Amino acid sequence: MNKNNKKFLIIIIVGILVITSMLAVILSLADNKNPNDITNNTTESPNSPVNPNPNNPNSSDEDEISTNIERLKNTSEFFAIQEAINNFYIVLTSENASEFLELLEDKYVTENNLKESNVLNIIKTTNPLISYQASTIYYNPKSSITYYFVNGYVVESTIEEGTPKYIKDVNYLVIVANNKYVIRPLGNVSNLETYAKNYNKLKVEINNSTKFSKNNISNDNKVKGYIINFMDLMYYDVNKAYNMLDDQTKEKYPDLNSFINNREVITDNLFTSFWYTNDNEDSDVFIYKVQNRVGDTITITEYYPNDFKIGFEFLPNHYE
Repeated sequence: MNKNNKKFLIIIIVGILVITSMLAVILSLADNKNPNDITNNTTESPNSPVNPNPNNPNSSDEDEISTNIERLKNTSEFFAIQEAINNFYIVLTSENASEFLELLEDKYVTENNLKESNVLNIIKTTNPLISYQASTIYYNPKSSITYYFVNGYVVESTIEEGTPKYIKDVNYLVIVANNKYVIRPLGNVSNLETYAKNYNKLKVEINNSTKFSKNNISNDNKVKGYIINFMDLMYYDVNKAYNMLDDQTKEKYPDLNSFINNREVITDNLFTSFWYTNDNEDSDVFIYKVQNRVGDTITITEYYPNDFKIGFEFLPNHYE
């Protein structure tokens, strides 16, 4: 294959992956029988916090704000926060200034003197297709008001442009109270956990019309999303993707160049998968076994939501 054809093929693959990753988000939202019911048969990551009042996701034994900070493991809670941020981008790109202003934390609005005439300028984008993937979330559990500190990345794309724009380390604070939420852009944060621990968590009134609900996501759709995210990162952030390989798979690709040289073949094997999963709990991790249509096995080892290692048991020359 000549270089021009190869480049064109990569652009097509990446474009498909952007659309597919957005569909994965939609699938996860459509996966719910009842968006307010978090008791359906969906496997949660181990050590998920137990809420003292399951009918109120922000209730606590005492009506006070917890200052304890933990990394979030609850799957439905994690993807509900990711959904809230994606909704933030949807409202931004719809150019509905009043609704976008309503989504922002009041303190942030005051500090930046924001109003309908200038609020759409706080995040510069001309791209109608934006997908946010949360990587790590810290929060204060069992609190009357919950503060979620989120690190992730953004993929921006347009129909006209070939290669999407990838922005890593995009941080947000999502504040949830009485099943409603507001969002504060955080900018650059060198250590999110330390930032979360030192953040002054105050009582806030949220009077907007937003609705925060912990949406269930099936293991099948979750693992599909993980594989799609990994395929995205092979082209957006290849170093990160390479470090997501498990030890056994890294032996097959002993350095970054060998991984890059086999990237298209790996994408073919993963992209043509017909997924089914078997999950097994192993201490603090979940292990998902996935097979594609020709019987190759893909292993996902999940430590936290969207934090996983991936392994393949197919040959590099499986597809020619």
